[in-house]
Amino acid sequence: MSPQDELGGLKFVVFSGDSILEGVVARLIEHKIRAICEWKQAEILELNIRKDHVHMIVTIPPRLAISEMMGILKGKTAIAVFKQMQVLKKRLFALLYG
Repeated sequence: MSPQDELGGLKFVVFSGDSILEGVVARLIEHKIRAICEWKQAEILELNIRKDHVHMIVTIPPRLAISEMMGILKGKTAIAVFKQMQVLKKRLFALLYG
């Protein structure tokens, strides 16, 4: 971590409040988060996936705003989960719009 890097504590919550971040889904999300951070040259200092939210502490290069990194993380992980877990996509859609 260089002095120019931003240190951010990030948290994102699954909107449904449902306990879905377990097992295969949690492993997929962890893999995707690690890949995105490597791609964006961000260093994960702590990553904790709970049943309904994710906590992480990460250093982010100064060229990236924390909000931009958060948007990338949430967007890319959601796309990956919905592509690989069609049942989960239908379940969340039903909870949100059903």
